[in-house]
Amino acid sequence: ENPTKLVAKIGGKGNGAFDGEVTSMNYIKEDKTNNGRYAWLYTINDTQEHGCLIFDGEGNIIENFTLGLYGGYIGSYSFHDGLVYFSFHGSERYNYAVDARPGKEHVLQANAW
Repeated sequence: ENPTKLVAKIGGKGNGAFDGEVTSMNYIKEDKTNNGRYAWLYTINDTQEHGCLIFDGEGNIIENFTLGLYGGYIGSYSFHDGLVYFSFHGSERYNYAVDARPGKEHVLQANAW
C-alpha cells in the first residue's frame, strides 16, 4: 500500500544478514500468503555465497541461512507460503525453491518451477 514505508532496517556487519558486508541487487519480497513476513536474498561479499533472510515488519529476524550457491547472481524470485522460488545464474541458469519456514531444513530443490 505504501511503497515508501520502512519495514525493517537490515544489512551486513551485524545488522541482520551477516557479520560481514553483504550486497543485494534484489528487492525485498513480501510473502504473498503471510502478510507481514518478508524475504531478502543477498550475497556475502567475502565468499560470494548467497543467503536468504526472512524477517517480519518490525525487523525481527525469523530465519537467516546461506543457500550453498557461490558466484553468479540471483535473478527473479518470489515468496509464497514460506517458500522462496528463485532463478540462479551461474555458468547456466537454474530454478530453485527453498523452504524458508522456521524449523524446516533449508535444502534447495532444483528445477522447482
